[in-house]
Amino acid sequence: MAETQAAERLSARVHALRARKAQLDAQQRDTEKDDEIRRLREQVDQARTELADMQAHRLGEFARDDYDDHGRMSGAGSKLKGTPVRTVHRFVSDDPEVREVHRHLDTLYVLRHAITDDTGRPVPVTESRYFQNLVRTHPYFREQYKAGIGAGSGESMNVWVPDGWSASLHRRVELGRRLGALHRRMPMTEPVMYLPFQGLRGRSYIVPERSGANDYTDAAKAVPATFDSTSPTGPTDPGVGRLRLEAAKVGHRIVVSEETREDSIIAAMPYFEDELVSTLLYAEEDAQVNGDVAAGSGTALDADRVAAAWAKDHIAAFNGYRKIIRGQTSPARAACVTAKVITEADIMALKILAGKYAMGLANQTSVLVTSALGYNRMLTMKDDQGNQLVTTLDKIGPQATVITGQMGSVFGLPIIPSDVVREDLDVNGTAAGVTATDRTAVYLVNRDQFLFGDYRLPRIKGRDIIETDQVAMVVMRRFTFNGFNKTEHTLAELYNV
Repeated sequence: MAETQAAERLSARVHALRARKAQLDAQQRDTEKDDEIRRLREQVDQARTELADMQAHRLGEFARDDYDDHGRMSGAGSKLKGTPVRTVHRFVSDDPEVREVHRHLDTLYVLRHAITDDTGRPVPVTESRYFQNLVRTHPYFREQYKAGIGAGSGESMNVWVPDGWSASLHRRVELGRRLGALHRRMPMTEPVMYLPFQGLRGRSYIVPERSGANDYTDAAKAVPATFDSTSPTGPTDPGVGRLRLEAAKVGHRIVVSEETREDSIIAAMPYFEDELVSTLLYAEEDAQVNGDVAAGSGTALDADRVAAAWAKDHIAAFNGYRKIIRGQTSPARAACVTAKVITEADIMALKILAGKYAMGLANQTSVLVTSALGYNRMLTMKDDQGNQLVTTLDKIGPQATVITGQMGSVFGLPIIPSDVVREDLDVNGTAAGVTATDRTAVYLVNRDQFLFGDYRLPRIKGRDIIETDQVAMVVMRRFTFNGFNKTEHTLAELYNV
């Protein structure tokens, strides 16, 4: 026993001596490199001095402590060091340092399509002052430049100037959605896709224990099919169908004067991004509610959208709520009993029309979508005792789950106002322009019954317009919207509101 313990102590001692020897060898090697390390530190100190001198000309606020005492990057660089630009470009993060990198990448993306020299020749973004200052002053971009292009790898600078918006800007679009956030979204791999879906719910059956060697040959002993003709509820039709998703290309153009040079564009980037996000969101949600593929023709839903020019508008991309309702086998539409006054009976009539699709607050499957005018008229609803029927957010409480854009609820249905819901409709819920045009509508929407398809995220392209001495930038995307059981009451409308 004693011999075993002694052997174990001796073994531990041997391991300790070997570790100490390795440590001493490393220290000796480090000592031999002291001169090289000293020279490197002198170069780092000189670079830090130059960086401080350029403080007034730098693009971002990067202090001297972006680097530690050994010249290693701290701050943004320490988190992203060694990560390729194209990888960081796809990061979805709330980290301010990642978002700062995304901001610079988005500016480079716009400059890539917008700037020209005095002769009208497009200027490669890598020749811009913005890019050159960026690789000199920003820790992350400086490291990427030195590791790639600056190291003589032969890599083109444009390889890591992304040709697309950053994840942060796409996320701004996502967070800005109100109506668009109600439904699921599916990435499309083809411009036209078909999704199979089942209209009816299948049934399960009791399966008894089988012990016979040849039971598998007896059809009567097999597990019944999900939609079996012998079902106690009678033969069932699975209602298997397919949902067609056809991506429509939607875009808008921004024209910039040739006199607008690089510095002006950079200064206008926050405004440019705000306009981009708001335009994309408005086009999506306006088509979601008012979309009409017949726009620009005599069969358009609204008389004020018959002119041929409307065929090129974003509302002609696909059919929205209003047009889908009118395509139902028996359109789920009801008029307010009293014009421009919403009552308890009106909301209940809407819920009855939607039937099983009018699920309430328990799972938030269904919501009420209306305009600001419609929401304000809802706030006037009171019960027999004079109590307000709409529960506003301040009364819902912080523990409740609130849908994006929700301003309140009534009878368990979240209320989401939107500026795309028209407030100039007539007594029939259309814009015929021949009767009263001061009405709006309320739509009860089942969220699970509709789907967005995204085929191409927003992209920007640019070109010179030599005839007018301008630069045109066009932002385009491809997406679509459709419903599964469009002939059923997955949507219901209260009009003459």
